Amino acid sequence: MHYSVKDKLKAKVRASKALVFLRADFAHLGCGRQISRALSELESERILVRAGYGVYTRPVAGVPVDQLVAGVKARLGRRVNRLVTFGETTVQLGLRSKGRQNAQSLLDSLKLEMAQAVLEEVDMATLRRRSLENLERWRENGSWCSAFAEWQELMASGSDAEVVAAMTGSDETANRLRQSAPYVGLLRTTMLEAIREASCFYETHGYYVDPVDSRTAVLPRDWKSRLVNVSSPGTNGVTGLCLDPHDLFISKVAAWREKDIEFAKVMIGHGMVEKDRLLVLASKVPNPEDDLDRAARIIKRIERLCADREPPQ
Repeated sequence: MHYSVKDKLKAKVRASKALVFLRADFAHLGCGRQISRALSELESERILVRAGYGVYTRPVAGVPVDQLVAGVKARLGRRVNRLVTFGETTVQLGLRSKGRQNAQSLLDSLKLEMAQAVLEEVDMATLRRRSLENLERWRENGSWCSAFAEWQELMASGSDAEVVAAMTGSDETANRLRQSAPYVGLLRTTMLEAIREASCFYETHGYYVDPVDSRTAVLPRDWKSRLVNVSSPGTNGVTGLCLDPHDLFISKVAAWREKDIEFAKVMIGHGMVEKDRLLVLASKVPNPEDDLDRAARIIKRIERLCADREPPQ
């Protein structure tokens, strides 16, 4: 008999005596999108209640908040600046760090700054149109999650005030939605770089994160089949889909900026890629009508980079 991912999650919850569940508890039952969809359906059926990012409880009616807080603390351990909500009660767990924010808080701040910049630079009609175009493309590509559905409804029929609240609000819902923002590609490159490099996240960690879509990088046609799942206790129950190192290398060689060339050289130096495999995958890079030699150009660049790193005979 075939059991759906939702059936497996439901059976696991019913078989458990636990009051609190983490998304990570279900990660082995399906891929990220399947888990998200199943959790959303269990919420709709009131089998689980979402208490915070990656945190779920059984329906809380009649359960003292102190008991729920204790259960979440037992599962999460000490967390900095972590909010959980039980019914109408929101509780701050852990202690706020003094003088330094944690990485997630810094990233949240960066996404808020970008959302504010988009609102300053782009009129509402353009914001809605471009966001809906991105969402439609992601749906067609099979990249969809419940947050995208929320954004689609907001951008299509929400009031301007509701859109602004989702983009700039300080509540947990707005912060959650900004993690899956559809308004990518609306800021000038120079403005994006100014926001990133002036951010606390960049100052603390020395790098920043770009909001992009699947058209940003030049990749072989079948790159999605080689995506690498990245999941650990540090990802809070979320599974990241990362490029195969060879596909990442090809995207860097296609861009061919100074920083991309250095990045590719480091990958070769650390033995992260194999020349023969790179050449095979580079031959699968599509050539647009206005750049029919793109794949051939990438192959020549790969050969040049690999030749520079080969020891003399």
